[in-house]
Amino acid sequence: MFDIVSIGDLLTNYVHIGENEKGISVYERHPAGATSNLLSQCARLGGKVALISTVGGDIDGLYLYEFIKSAGFDVSAVRVEQSLCTRSVFVYFSEGNDRYFSYNNSPVTQYETALTDRDMELVKNAKILNYPLSFEETDKPIFHTTSALIEAAHTHGVLTAIDANYRGQAFPEDLRKKHCATLLDADIVKLSREELRYYFGTGDLLEGTGKVLLEGSVQLVAVTLDREGSLVRNRKGWAYMPAYAVRVVDTTGAGDSYFGSLLYQIANCGVPVSELDEAQLCEMADFSNACASYSAMYRGSLAIMGTMEQVREMKLATPRNSPCGGMRQLPECAEAPHARPSA
Repeated sequence: MFDIVSIGDLLTNYVHIGENEKGISVYERHPAGATSNLLSQCARLGGKVALISTVGGDIDGLYLYEFIKSAGFDVSAVRVEQSLCTRSVFVYFSEGNDRYFSYNNSPVTQYETALTDRDMELVKNAKILNYPLSFEETDKPIFHTTSALIEAAHTHGVLTAIDANYRGQAFPEDLRKKHCATLLDADIVKLSREELRYYFGTGDLLEGTGKVLLEGSVQLVAVTLDREGSLVRNRKGWAYMPAYAVRVVDTTGAGDSYFGSLLYQIANCGVPVSELDEAQLCEMADFSNACASYSAMYRGSLAIMGTMEQVREMKLATPRNSPCGGMRQLPECAEAPHARPSA
């Protein structure tokens, strides 16, 4: 039984680390991809994971395939297509070490992932199916593959999970509405505060998360708040916890670390996600914050996720960015009343 089976991206990030003595830019090659970062965090915590994706048969593709195999991924549904060039992204840093990306029209290799019987078997043996919102944006094979996997998950009682991963694009209104409907169709949804505002029309944490829970099939929604932590909510209650005050080196993959940790905990808690109480939500939010904070201490993403022992040690040695938070205490950024309404 897999904790998480994910369909999505596996790519190379070329991370800008400065210039040499001749003034020529120098880059490091890092394995990456939001989906694969998420699975890496789960695997590093001890979870069992499988990736469904496609890479090219070039140097980067073969490097990525061997890397995730050594990292504990089931790679039986990772296709290596000789005719494709593996997707690569260039990563740069702004003030405060927040990252931004240059895509350079790199082909989106995972879009070519066509459905196989192996994909279906993996999903039938999973606790959670995770998939990207971007599958809705294309008529490539990944659309049909993901649609079939979601249907199989519903049929076999597998939880579905999605991260909006909005990059600030200006989508046409019909596509934005389609994205919104896709988010509301999942069991578990992760949003940033900006995504909550973009897709659901409000930055108010309680109003927005209440709307998500009432309008669709969502059983649990998590909203990440960067350095301020996160809020996790189901229909029984909610919990806010602040992030940890670490020295930030690279935020690439921090949100993926958060979601991978959250899904790992949900897969292994032994309680239906809809029945998690506020104390359990609080614990999950806090540990997921810790995983995300740990990942931000190092350059890279997929390769630097913390183990259970590393994250626990960091939690013991590191203060939070603000007072502890808890079940009924919201951050000042919440744009919400402090009374706790029903879902």
